[in-house]
Amino acid sequence: MVKRLASCPTCGCSGEFEFTGIQRWPAEVAQRLDLPTTTYLWTCTVCETTICEQELHPFRSKKSKTDKLTEPAVTGDLHLG
Repeated sequence: MVKRLASCPTCGCSGEFEFTGIQRWPAEVAQRLDLPTTTYLWTCTVCETTICEQELHPFRSKKSKTDKLTEPAVTGDLHLG
């Protein structure tokens, strides 16, 4: 299972998101909506909100005394075919 660390825009928790799948849009629809034709979907393990790759934001590390922003991390292997 592929997981990524980020902040959830719905529940506000900083935690793991699990890779849910891929959403594909026809080129004409994607162009009209200003979206990529392929979007990767992630689900928050706390509140089960599903968001797209572009909505994943860095999380705030609880281990850091300065509480600085950390880049999202990916764990596991993602094989796309």
